Amino acid sequence: MERDNFKYLLGIGFFLFSIFAGVFYLGVRPVNQAPPPPSFSFSSPKPKYPLVTYLPLNFFPASISGLSAAPEISAESGLLYDLTNKKTLFAKEPEKKLLIASLTKLMTALVASENVTDKKQRFFVFEEDLKLENPYPDLRDGDNFSLEEAFYFILIRSDNVLAQALAKAVFPEGSKFFVFEMNKKAQELKMNNTLFYDPVGLSNNLSTTMDLKNLTEAILKSNQEVFLISKISEIKILSPDNKVFNLKNTNTLVSRIPGIFGSKTGFTPEASGSLLVVFKDDKKMVLSVVLGSQDRFGDTMGLINWYWKNRN
Repeated sequence: MERDNFKYLLGIGFFLFSIFAGVFYLGVRPVNQAPPPPSFSFSSPKPKYPLVTYLPLNFFPASISGLSAAPEISAESGLLYDLTNKKTLFAKEPEKKLLIASLTKLMTALVASENVTDKKQRFFVFEEDLKLENPYPDLRDGDNFSLEEAFYFILIRSDNVLAQALAKAVFPEGSKFFVFEMNKKAQELKMNNTLFYDPVGLSNNLSTTMDLKNLTEAILKSNQEVFLISKISEIKILSPDNKVFNLKNTNTLVSRIPGIFGSKTGFTPEASGSLLVVFKDDKKMVLSVVLGSQDRFGDTMGLINWYWKNRN
């Protein structure tokens, strides 16, 4: 019995000693010691990792993202619009009401073309008309022109005198009634943010780039001659008394815009610069318009170049 007890105690002692020895071994093992790395032979298959490149979201160029960065324009409002597919391509404050200066003359031409029934009618310049700002230097009291010739003055040179003379002669009631018809037409075209005070553009005529899109569509639908005249870079008009009027387009880009179909400039110190351009791309018609611009020609070329770069 005592022998058995002795064996039992000896076994317990050996067990405790084993535990103590293991703890001691682990306690003195160097802290930084790590198991050796696995070795790879040349015949071992190499680990495969997914090919991932991390780039900022705005890094991708046009060929990857589909479109280059939208152009920055100085204009307070700008619009690039696909007239054929009824699609806005670029817009900056398209509903902002701004002074439109001589873009007014597009509505003047549209209203006149719809209300002049006698194509042989002559439109006379009077002394009071010549008091308007920036008259053509060779115009004199009594000069008279056909409707088409008046359009050349209005749409190519942006002449204020002929715009006023035209508005006074179209209706017996005079220019005030003509302006009334301009606003009536604007309502018909759902140009809800547009208001005309004169047929020239020297007053506080207001509109938006989106409203001017509606006006453009109306001209293209009912009287494309307005735009076809407006894209002529230079023309000479011969009056009945053989006076020659050399008219140069106020749009200096008119011969540089691919596929140009028509345009109209505008400027007053209060309104700053404005420019409306319609151009063709195959079977597609596109509108570019800027209002309140410090660089109307630069802004317009920026929009048009951006269009051609990203066209579908």
